[in-house]
Amino acid sequence: MPSPKARQKTAPRTKDVAPKAVKATPAAARAAAPKPNGASRRPTTDQVARRAYEIWEAEGRPGGREREHWVRAEADLDSSHPD
Repeated sequence: MPSPKARQKTAPRTKDVAPKAVKATPAAARAAAPKPNGASRRPTTDQVARRAYEIWEAEGRPGGREREHWVRAEADLDSSHPD
């Protein structure tokens, strides 16, 4: 019969590691930066994605036109966010 110590298992030890920093892209940094003179920000990625999805649905959910829908969504939202 194995000894009590032989049966005990402990969790593997891990090093305390700080999470890696996420690099912001230049475009994201520009969009997040405050604008002078009360100018509005550009639409967020989530806003553009939602609008692109609406366009995709309105066109009958066609395949292979993701980029076109994304560009149209950006243009729609940019025109509704005056600078």
